[in-house]
Amino acid sequence: MHTTQTPFQILGEQGIRELASAFYDIMDSLPEAAGIRAMHAADLAPVTLGDGELLQVAATTNIIADVVARVGGEAIALTAL
Repeated sequence: MHTTQTPFQILGEQGIRELASAFYDIMDSLPEAAGIRAMHAADLAPVTLGDGELLQVAATTNIIADVVARVGGEAIALTAL
């Protein structure tokens, strides 16, 4: 039986941090991403997680919570509303 791994399990914490950093670097440099980038704070430092700190995530339905749990895995603290 094949066990599906989350992105966190595949990349690890450092890999996820590098992926997120690359994502925002690309959003900062591509004119076509300017609208989406404007939805985020100009300074992302206040939302940067410390080592070992879990991202707090809220999901509005059980179906969304299941998807988020599969993606976030052990790297998140999930609350289903």
